[in-house]
Amino acid sequence: MSIRPKRTPRSIPGTVLALCSLLVLVSSGCRSDVDHLVNPKPGVDIDTAQTNVPQFSDVPVPQGFSVRKGNLEAYTEEAGSYRAGRQRYEGSARPIDANAYYEERMPNHGWVLVERGTDDARRLFTTWKKAHTTTRIEIDQDSRRAVTTIEVRVGTSLDPNFRP
Repeated sequence: MSIRPKRTPRSIPGTVLALCSLLVLVSSGCRSDVDHLVNPKPGVDIDTAQTNVPQFSDVPVPQGFSVRKGNLEAYTEEAGSYRAGRQRYEGSARPIDANAYYEERMPNHGWVLVERGTDDARRLFTTWKKAHTTTRIEIDQDSRRAVTTIEVRVGTSLDPNFRP
């Protein structure tokens, strides 16, 4: 007569499900170093973070620039593939340096340069496309206050000539 140990019922599927869920949560919450190098997230100044103005995750902001204080025009809207927004930043960098920053970083976030130049007011501007979304970045310097301003406008449209 052999004595077999008594088996107790286990909840194996529940344990496996819990472990799989934990693994998915941990892996989705972490960004790999490669992902960060290929698609870096924009830096947000502490001043910008304190204004509670949402930022577009794929439109970087040069270091030292923050959302213009008291600006009630800043907004971002995203619903599915539709995006719209307007943000104004102030900082002390030269306009040419801020423009070079965007020309270097925007392609890392999937944007394609469509147009660059200066307008009648001698502001630098660049226009970028990603799918049906267009971003226009205008950079100007207020020589009286020695401040550089950046205006970022984002909009989605099926019109290929659309400019936000």
